[in-house]
Amino acid sequence: MPCFAAIDVGSSAIRLSITRVSPLGVIIDTAYHRYGMRLGADVFASGTIRAPQVRALVDVFRDIQRILGEHHVDQFRAVATSAMRDAKNGPAVVTAIRKATGIEVEIISGLEEGRLSRDALCRALGSVADDTLLVDLGGGSLQLYRAGGGLSRSLPLGTVRLIRSHPQMLRALTPREVKALAHGVERDLKRYVRPRRIPLAIGTGGNLDVLARLIPADAHFYPGIDVRALAQGAVRLASVGPAERIERFEIRPDRADIIIPSVLTILAVCRVFGVEHFLVPGTGLRDGTVQRLAEAAAVKPPIKALRKRFGLKPTLTADAVAMSERLFNLFKPVHHLYPQARVVLSTAAALMDLGSSIDPIAPEAHSAYIIQNLAGMGLDSRSQAVAAYLAARCTGDGVPTFIDILPAELEPAEKLVALLRAARALVALSAKLPHIEFADQHVTLVTGVGRHFPHGITEALAAAFHTRVSVR
Repeated sequence: MPCFAAIDVGSSAIRLSITRVSPLGVIIDTAYHRYGMRLGADVFASGTIRAPQVRALVDVFRDIQRILGEHHVDQFRAVATSAMRDAKNGPAVVTAIRKATGIEVEIISGLEEGRLSRDALCRALGSVADDTLLVDLGGGSLQLYRAGGGLSRSLPLGTVRLIRSHPQMLRALTPREVKALAHGVERDLKRYVRPRRIPLAIGTGGNLDVLARLIPADAHFYPGIDVRALAQGAVRLASVGPAERIERFEIRPDRADIIIPSVLTILAVCRVFGVEHFLVPGTGLRDGTVQRLAEAAAVKPPIKALRKRFGLKPTLTADAVAMSERLFNLFKPVHHLYPQARVVLSTAAALMDLGSSIDPIAPEAHSAYIIQNLAGMGLDSRSQAVAAYLAARCTGDGVPTFIDILPAELEPAEKLVALLRAARALVALSAKLPHIEFADQHVTLVTGVGRHFPHGITEALAAAFHTRVSVR
């Protein structure tokens, strides 16, 4: 079973995330390791990473090398962000890590950093409206993007940088001091971006997860930060010093000092962009990296060649494939399956009519048998069996006894069955590609053909994903 890892060399910590998935895209195991090294403290003060820090960093990567081996990781990617980008000796540090461990660390641009975070946020929410502000707050930089374009900035306004420019944030502050600092951070932000109104923001970063816990928004499908309570929340958090914050607010020691620049930065972002709602789905750069690795590892069958082999038009089921893949991406927040599952879904959508070349009257069982047993598809046997199950469930009255599906595969398979049935119904109704809305534990699939959409399929979606679903 494939295992992927993402290593994030940030300005305030080094983080390792490991994810193992089944051939059906189900998460089997995860692991997370965090190393509290503040590379940014060196770099933002002197422009380099000092020798003791370099040695400590190499030791961290020796430990990471050991963990990768213990977990039998198939593919990984190590990326370094703002601190290493700014360090004059960043390339030399990368070389030292490679020589000691064989691990190649990429110093990525702010654009690539934002792209990885943006991918993770969009996947986490299924779909994101163009007029949405995507925010990634790290130790060295603040990434701001408008989902539909028009804004794409990597700004030197990370939490570790702000502490250096505003050292008073390291102690308890009066309400007047907090107000003055808030205006100062807002002025800093306006040096780089012009004010505009973007009512919805979606953010990533460990400090934002903490703020969503400490200053929570009203109940929603995702955690969020109460924008209206941010200013008062900043005063409350800053009323005591870092040591007392640890106990009073249950904050980790290495986060107790940077929570103040975090809350003031988010307050500034909300004021400059007129943000009314701020969601924090709990995903980010590492998730985006792992998803890309999984995407690249997902083997896609040669659909056109297979259909041609059976005398079928290559494009006959193209609409069903496109619609099923669209629904898979939209429902990602509730099915939690990796790209390997999308390959199984699209394979079933593309090949479920193969049996018509053998029996045009009742092709269902033939299609399922061919999909399960055909050589040259490039899928493992488990994936082929589940694809056969999907084809049988979506085109026939029952599941043939020859289909070899395991009990552990039934739940994810039924999720894919629901998506494939919905896709076929939308194609039959000539619906355009839909989008999705999440609110109050309720999923709404916006199709434009809602009143014509079969109620039974809506119920099947709700049952498969254990949540309320409506179609409009």
